[in-house]
Amino acid sequence: MSKQTSEAEEILRKELYEEEIASPDYQQLLRQAQKNYHSEVFNSGDLVEWKPNMKNLQYPEYGAPVIVVKMTEKESLDSELAPSVVVRRSDMQIGIIEKGKFTVLKVDSARFKLFENKENLD
Repeated sequence: MSKQTSEAEEILRKELYEEEIASPDYQQLLRQAQKNYHSEVFNSGDLVEWKPNMKNLQYPEYGAPVIVVKMTEKESLDSELAPSVVVRRSDMQIGIIEKGKFTVLKVDSARFKLFENKENLD
């Protein structure tokens, strides 16, 4: 990614954030997100999905099921240093099908809940 693209993305990200905090519902959304942010115990093979307002990765989409591959024994913390510190906790691995291949992603289990829409899955 070029420096110019990165700067443009950061400007867009800042504009979107400014729109978000201007919303009259912003404080309520913050409180709800904090309330939802707690770890649950999942087992390998469980189908899970994002909790509301918790999606922090490109995949999976909201409402799409993913499968728990495993809970990791030791959580890891990754951080980005541009322009502020963003901490990404990961204590679970999930699987998705991407371009016909099984892909495993590291995620934060506190951002997921058991999958609710089980129609036509068995």
